[in-house]
Amino acid sequence: MSLKKNQKGFTLIEAMIAVSISAIIFISLIDAFQAAFNIWKSGNFDLFFFKKVNKEIPILEDKLKGATHIQGISLAADNEAFIQYTNSQNQLITIYYNTLLNR
Repeated sequence: MSLKKNQKGFTLIEAMIAVSISAIIFISLIDAFQAAFNIWKSGNFDLFFFKKVNKEIPILEDKLKGATHIQGISLAADNEAFIQYTNSQNQLITIYYNTLLNR
């Protein structure tokens, strides 16, 4: 089988170059979509966190209005977090984070 000069088609090298360029573009697009998804996911978490905080701050503010002296604060990330204060009737009150009583 002989090749003619006017024969149309791709050579093997041209096909390999086209596939390589397509793969580079495809991988770049996947990385861009993955980065965009991670940013979207992070933004959703931030939105959830801020909504939760905005809902709970007025409740905490109402509870702390009568505080005369803050006895202690723990900022632990688990159920051990608390605010302890004395109110105007000289009662020691403790508010624990993430307990059924605070929900």
